[in-house]
Amino acid sequence: EPDRAIRYLFDPSSIDAQIIVIDDFISDEECDAVQTQATPRLARATHAHEGDLSHVSKARDSQQATVRPEGGRKNERDLSDPIARLKARSVAMANHLSNYTLQLDGQEDLMAVQYNPGQQYMLHCDGSCDGTPFVSGGRLATVLMYCAAADGGGTAFPNAGVHVVPKRGQAVYFSFRSSDSEGLMEDWHTEHSGCPVREGSKWVVTQWLRDGVSKENPHS
Repeated sequence: EPDRAIRYLFDPSSIDAQIIVIDDFISDEECDAVQTQATPRLARATHAHEGDLSHVSKARDSQQATVRPEGGRKNERDLSDPIARLKARSVAMANHLSNYTLQLDGQEDLMAVQYNPGQQYMLHCDGSCDGTPFVSGGRLATVLMYCAAADGGGTAFPNAGVHVVPKRGQAVYFSFRSSDSEGLMEDWHTEHSGCPVREGSKWVVTQWLRDGVSKENPHS
């Protein structure tokens, strides 16, 4: 893996949160593999609501699809596969930047998300970001990768004073718990939004990361 330029946009010593931009994190080959697999399966973004797992999201106005290595999850350690390679890189980068000890096994699938003009993702947290104790198996960090930039569509962290303008190949990494597995979640600094796309098409790939999952105890 080549060295990559890393820029710390938010990393105060007194707060258990980081927002970091990594250049050249995802390659053209990996973006092509993600988009090729996702495009025919794109569906309106949904979330769980009162027991309905397919409730159309009002907070996220977009199209999305999960992507997996060729042959499925059993091939997640086959680093010749571009999607497996991308997932492994995301876990390794989180461990390096935040001093975590996350496992590759049991993590969520990569999620490809496409935004058209006028579409956006309203202000939200990817996990708990309210200062409460961490719950084993929960999310604690995100790797957000850009495969296609558009006019507009930036990623804003208003409570941290950070706004990222997307660039193809770039990733934004943000963590919302310290390296202590029994620590507290951070307090709202990683709340973020995907700003409206004005023109063009924006493609992102998201790896949500969890601590306390494994092959025997995967995320649910």
